[in-house]
Amino acid sequence: MTEKIFRIIVADDHSVVTEGIRVILKSDIRFKICGIFANADSVLKFLEQEEIDIIVLDIDMPGANKFSLLKAIKENYPLVKVVIFTMHEGMNYFFDARKMEPIRMRSNQNP
Repeated sequence: MTEKIFRIIVADDHSVVTEGIRVILKSDIRFKICGIFANADSVLKFLEQEEIDIIVLDIDMPGANKFSLLKAIKENYPLVKVVIFTMHEGMNYFFDARKMEPIRMRSNQNP
């Protein structure tokens, strides 16, 4: 019985963050990193062409304001799971994000 390989993209405009996430995910054979993106437009263009299981998403990146990218992903790709990884710590961000049902929200201020 083969274990499912999860196809993942990372969407964050900070290369130090994306490199750290890439290193962690690459060490687990259950994950295949299919792309790293620094702006909202490139994420949406990629999703038009490829099927992805999980997105590790920063909610504040070029081409997206607050939750616009998360909203577009959930509306157009409802089966894609989203893990929010952000520098924002405020509870308002957490509650606003929860309304759009990501699978996890994590502040990179206190990993």
